[in-house]
Amino acid sequence: MESVGILGFDSGNQTARNLFAFKDGTANSNTLDHADKHVWIQQPDWLKDGTYLVVRCIQMHLETWDRTSLNGQDETFGRHRDSGAPIGQSDEFAHLDITAKDDEGNFIIPEISHAGLAKRSGLQLLRRSYSYASGIDPKTGQFDAGLLFISFQKSPMQFTAIQSSLGRVDKMNEYITHIGSGLFACFGGVKQGEYLGQKLFE
Repeated sequence: MESVGILGFDSGNQTARNLFAFKDGTANSNTLDHADKHVWIQQPDWLKDGTYLVVRCIQMHLETWDRTSLNGQDETFGRHRDSGAPIGQSDEFAHLDITAKDDEGNFIIPEISHAGLAKRSGLQLLRRSYSYASGIDPKTGQFDAGLLFISFQKSPMQFTAIQSSLGRVDKMNEYITHIGSGLFACFGGVKQGEYLGQKLFE
């Protein structure tokens, strides 16, 4: 039987880091401030106050990543590894300005960076990721580890539109492989005397 380790604990006071050592979920603070707009469903009535859950298993090619320079890693994410701040900034939660250019007219945040492409979609979702480690892959001899990506959104279209924005040009694609996906409808909470999914069966 294969054993897989899931790393899911953090202090809750700081943004968690993934296996690439970058902060993961910095934009959540803004999404939570506007959860009714981005996360909670109002229609149809049977799913009111619920949400859609997307789950993706993403293998991360750590050996390849570790051979990449720090500058190259920053440009892949569009953020600084140490602080989580957008390139050119020092505060993790600083505005990610995808239009800013340097003195030579080059975009400060690369157009094909992961954060830059996601920002261009104009959409937000609430995400939470958990790192996993599954030992050595006997077929490749490489370490099988990565991310169990979870996101909550008002509509599945938010997720698919962001993925379309990332497309094949996302610089992150050099270092990851998506190996599984799932979509789930999650009922809203219940009050005393009610039961989960009640409106669906009435």
